Amino acid sequence: MANSNAYRVPRRINDPMIALVFDVDQLGPSFMIAGFGNILGVTLYGAILGLIWFFVSGHIKRKYPDGFLLHMAWYYGIVPFGESPALPDPLRRDWLG
Repeated sequence: MANSNAYRVPRRINDPMIALVFDVDQLGPSFMIAGFGNILGVTLYGAILGLIWFFVSGHIKRKYPDGFLLHMAWYYGIVPFGESPALPDPLRRDWLG
């Protein structure tokens, strides 16, 4: 009897999720942007914005480490994080021990 797992593609736990040959985190938002463009009646603009997102996100993913965009959004104040034990409020002046 042949090996029953011979037809499966081997995967590792840290392999990125892919659809066909593209990363899911690039392809998913591109299709969502194109889909919203289709729903709103501007299919061509949605497809163009989806392609722009696809290429720009691929460039950023190749050039910078994970979490770079989130860090830059925090750095420029676009995404404020709430106060937590690991990350206190940076504008707080009074610290009680």
